[in-house]
Amino acid sequence: MIVVNDGSTSPEVAMELDRYRSERVTVVHQTNTGAPGALNHAISLARGPYIAVHDAGDASRPDRLQEQSRALDAEPSLVGVGCFTEDLMVQDNGGTTREKLNDDKPERLNHRDFLAPRNFLSGGEVMFRKEIHQKVGGYRSAFRYAQDRDLWLRMSMLGDFGIVQTMLYERRIYAQGVKASLRKSIMQKQLSHFARECAQMRMQKGYDLVDIFSDQAPMYRARTKTAADNLARYALWYLYHDDHESANILADLAIRERVTLRSVGINAIAKTTTVSNGRHEAIKSLLRRKISKFDMQKPETLIRR
Repeated sequence: MIVVNDGSTSPEVAMELDRYRSERVTVVHQTNTGAPGALNHAISLARGPYIAVHDAGDASRPDRLQEQSRALDAEPSLVGVGCFTEDLMVQDNGGTTREKLNDDKPERLNHRDFLAPRNFLSGGEVMFRKEIHQKVGGYRSAFRYAQDRDLWLRMSMLGDFGIVQTMLYERRIYAQGVKASLRKSIMQKQLSHFARECAQMRMQKGYDLVDIFSDQAPMYRARTKTAADNLARYALWYLYHDDHESANILADLAIRERVTLRSVGINAIAKTTTVSNGRHEAIKSLLRRKISKFDMQKPETLIRR
């Protein structure tokens, strides 16, 4: 096991991690490089042929490594293996509630599946072949978020992914952190779209924008309807919670991304900052129907002062 402390300066964190050092556990303390750099560093230190990533805060079932390594042993053509996962909301009091059970994945995923809008595999549930990871260039720092989607797209050009049809991984969502994670969610969705764009370009030309512009490549991504509608949806979330300043920022970004029916409509609503009480309640009722139960939590404002 290799544990990477990617930039925490807390002495308590360092001491706690160092307690676990042993022949079987390597602990690395480094300056912050972001997830791609930390993952690549850990993988470079790994001695085995298979890599299983485990995200901080999540939980792997005791038989996860055994089940996934068996699947890779049984099918040498597979580049990696995922599994069924469960999303758990961890409340402030420590209690957990199931948010979603992701048990509708096919037994096999090919490159075409990863080009679809849905990302079937989360970053922490996969075990993959180290050789394939190295061959495609590893995680790329241009993807501060969605680095897993970018990696799966490049790896799947060399072979399929299998899915162990058992729940082996719990993704934990902490209620206290949901409000502050909206910026990350926005950037993750935008970079996930960009990863698909890069994959399509690589199929056609043999290279993509990251090969040309490195970390600055996302600046040159295509503007899409999907990205515009996602930004508009996040603007709805802020409107529901009466944060008109943040809603206006996202509504304007949605229009700049692409003019769509949704981006225009949400932009118009966001500009309505002073309305009568009756109209305000009517708008709130409309927004309540448009956003999911999970979105009801008030997000942190986008403006940092």
